[in-house]
Amino acid sequence: MGGNPWPRKGIEPGWAPLVESLAPAQLAALGFPPPGHSYWDEVTLAGAAERYPRLDLEPFRAALKGT
Repeated sequence: MGGNPWPRKGIEPGWAPLVESLAPAQLAALGFPPPGHSYWDEVTLAGAAERYPRLDLEPFRAALKGT
């Protein structure tokens, strides 16, 4: 039987450019919590920025600040 588990995709080389090209709604379709979700704080935003340096995190930061 075949399988394609999502967690393993996160370590594949092509994954970062894909993630970095997506809007928040598209990221949510892949399981990323949307802006404003309690998952996002300064620590998780810093981790996301480190893993995906070209990802536009401004919508997530703005939601965290309430703007």
